Amino acid sequence: MQPASIVPLGAAYEEDARAAAIREGDVILAVDGKPVDSISALRNTISLAGVGTEVDLRVLREGDERNIGVKLGEMPENLTAASRGEDEGESEDGLEGVTVRALSERLRRQLELDGDLAGVVVTDVSRTSNAWHRGLREGDVIVESARESVRDLDDYRRLIEKDKDRPVLLKIRRGDQTPLIAVPR
Repeated sequence: MQPASIVPLGAAYEEDARAAAIREGDVILAVDGKPVDSISALRNTISLAGVGTEVDLRVLREGDERNIGVKLGEMPENLTAASRGEDEGESEDGLEGVTVRALSERLRRQLELDGDLAGVVVTDVSRTSNAWHRGLREGDVIVESARESVRDLDDYRRLIEKDKDRPVLLKIRRGDQTPLIAVPR
């Protein structure tokens, strides 16, 4: 089973997560026995269950799988903006079906990336998108778009908007490889 989502804990809901025994770095594998294969699938499954519902999460923590029972609460107001990427450095602007996040030090450690690598990390790719069909995957780091360096989210957004009538040429970092992917619009 492939891990679906690293739980990103922010100060706003750290207390609730501690009570639920979810920790930063936990990888959610399944909800109520149903595997989740993307961040979108996880979000949808949780939101459909509804506030107040008790669910069983199967998580991977430090190499060990375990079950954690949680009661779903309402998303705090200050996380609503973060879920849209306004506070957390995440963006769905750009390529259709692709969500990226600023490359923070925590993400560098989790993905075991060099400290000098610049770019944005792909956090979600819709399986129906052109990007998915061309090979872009969660965990890839976009380092170039249109043959120009991507240093941050602003660069990513600006470069994706260039030549909107042409495919987007992305250079990504995946492990030790840096393939080029041409994504039709």
